[in-house]
Amino acid sequence: MNFEEPVLELHHGSGVESDEQARNDLRRARADMTLPTLDDLLGAYPEFAGATCVFMSGSVTMGWGNESSDIDVFVITAEPFPTSESSLLFIEQRVSTADPVAWIAVGELGAFRADIEIWHEAQVEELIERFGRDADAPGRYRGYNGPFGFAERELFYRLTAGVPLIGEPWWQERADAILTSDYRLWLAEEVKNAVENRLEDAVGMLKAEDYESAVLAAHQTLIHSLTALLATYGDFSQQPKWLYRRLCAYTPAEVTVPDAWRLLSMAGAYESPGEWVRAATDLASRLVLAVEKRMS
Repeated sequence: MNFEEPVLELHHGSGVESDEQARNDLRRARADMTLPTLDDLLGAYPEFAGATCVFMSGSVTMGWGNESSDIDVFVITAEPFPTSESSLLFIEQRVSTADPVAWIAVGELGAFRADIEIWHEAQVEELIERFGRDADAPGRYRGYNGPFGFAERELFYRLTAGVPLIGEPWWQERADAILTSDYRLWLAEEVKNAVENRLEDAVGMLKAEDYESAVLAAHQTLIHSLTALLATYGDFSQQPKWLYRRLCAYTPAEVTVPDAWRLLSMAGAYESPGEWVRAATDLASRLVLAVEKRMS
């Protein structure tokens, strides 16, 4: 079987990914994973020079990238960004703030394709405020029951794991505010609730001897339980593909990386599905209890 690599043609892009030779040149340029600089950013997009903050995030900034990796770029402005004056073609992204629009575009930054998001300060401040500690009871989790979708969660994750190019003091203050807020507890609780629902599914399938379905349900349960645990440690990623790397980075006390990986890699699930499901759901159950303990 031959794999033909898809071609991405960027709106208002340079066309550097339009042929195989050019893509190979880019791969070689990405090989050392050198991060783009402020000069690279402003050379490509001078319209971002007046931004309050610009930070990069993603696998390359974490040291996990490869020659196919891209860069996530977040631009924070004091006021809504005049997208019509940019060289980029933006599309709307609906978010749960008073101003309900953030902007996204695909561009180029050095050798990397760049996924670019534009938010303004008031939106970020509004989102952080939702998880602020109660001034009358600073040690108590006050909870939050409003909307907080994928885009908002990604913003918080990318901000706390980012590398600033412009506005480092602004970035540091907001990253610290998120990390010391109740967001980690809220996120852990959200994911934990999903684990509990999936646990019921996996156990029911196992009792019905629907082993194949039980294996798949238990695997999802395990991923979510580990994600909930990592959230209590301040890891807010929503990407299962980096779960092993994230476990290695945080080494949670509640489970060893080899034990988690043995089940995540589904070793023995084909030969003994019932036994594997019992082991996976047992670990997921123990992790749920650990999350509850860390939240208390």
